[in-house]
Amino acid sequence: MRKDDYSQEDVMREFALASHDDSSEDEIERYANAKLVISNEESVLQWWKKWCINYPTLSVLARSLL
Repeated sequence: MRKDDYSQEDVMREFALASHDDSSEDEIERYANAKLVISNEESVLQWWKKWCINYPTLSVLARSLL
């Protein structure tokens, strides 16, 4: 399936299957509450690469969609 073919429902289903433990929920909570900024000098992919240690599950999801 091409990235363009993913619906929001597909993405959420895939994420739910990959992140059904407490640590993933904590990761989502940390991300949602963080005051994160992306500079105009870096791409979204570069940003996720830089932050993949802090948000490993979300970074995998982001890379699969971008």
